[in-house]
Amino acid sequence: MRFFIDCEFNAEIGPQIELISIGIAAEDGRNYYAVSSEFDPDKCSDWVKKHVFPKLGAPAFDNGAGEWAGSLVVPITLLEMRAQIKEFVGMKPAQFWGYFAAWDWLLLGQHIMEGMLNLPANWRHLCMDVKQWQIQSGAPAFAPLSRDKEHNSLNDAIWTRDYYKYLSRWTATNGGEGDFF
Repeated sequence: MRFFIDCEFNAEIGPQIELISIGIAAEDGRNYYAVSSEFDPDKCSDWVKKHVFPKLGAPAFDNGAGEWAGSLVVPITLLEMRAQIKEFVGMKPAQFWGYFAAWDWLLLGQHIMEGMLNLPANWRHLCMDVKQWQIQSGAPAFAPLSRDKEHNSLNDAIWTRDYYKYLSRWTATNGGEGDFF
């Protein structure tokens, strides 16, 4: 099963990076979204305050059961997030994908799971990148997410899932490099 991830975080300042939110879009259509109760808003860059803070509520998305999510999101601890994500991913082999995914993978592995050595055994211990696959395959770039939806981690994760589907179709039709696994 493939899972497409995106995280929002305070700023790109190495050891001081803090997770704000995470979105995970599963290949089977399920979605997960959480906002951390542990980040310090005062440590966030002005860019994050302007572009991310207004979008921290749950986006309007179909949860796969024909129900629409509301906009109220109660922030949770990283420990609660860890338990929820493990349950969401389940016990089957899991493959993770992102878009320019280095920070997303670091935040999931280091911050939420408390270290890459603590990743569940069924998780592949690397995160694949749709942008890298697009460049490697020679596929045209995928349409960007609309500005009113970008920088919400769940919207971005769903867009990454759509990007993956686009690349799968493109490489099947055009003979580019296939999926990495």
